[in-house]
Amino acid sequence: MHRTFEDDNLSQLRKKLVFMILVCVQYTMFVVVRVDSIKGVTHYVFTALTFVLSLIYHALVSSLYDLRHHTRLPVIQQIKRVVAASSVGTMSVFAYIILGTADVESHAWLWTFACSLEILAILLLGALDMLDVYTLGLCFSL
Repeated sequence: MHRTFEDDNLSQLRKKLVFMILVCVQYTMFVVVRVDSIKGVTHYVFTALTFVLSLIYHALVSSLYDLRHHTRLPVIQQIKRVVAASSVGTMSVFAYIILGTADVESHAWLWTFACSLEILAILLLGALDMLDVYTLGLCFSL
């Protein structure tokens, strides 16, 4: 949220929109981590919402920081595109396995592979945060 409110390139309306997206991500994440009591389709829908809203956040905010010094950050922009595409790709394969396999939990190797893909997708999404923090530091130091 600090990054959002410190960005002079964002209008007040866009700052409010990004803030609401971040609040929604917090809410959907609370549902996801309650897998012990919220299971099945609801868990998957809220996992997808958390993932998609996080990607929208990165598209709205981090790219605007890059615009400020776009000539100095082309490598970071390319890395972000590759990381985001990799995250979406691994999450898509995970969703395909989960939704396309009847009783996936009974196939131990497939279930392990699917869970590993989900973890990798989330780690890649977290890598976008790390790249944005690095970009933010660069923009404020230039």
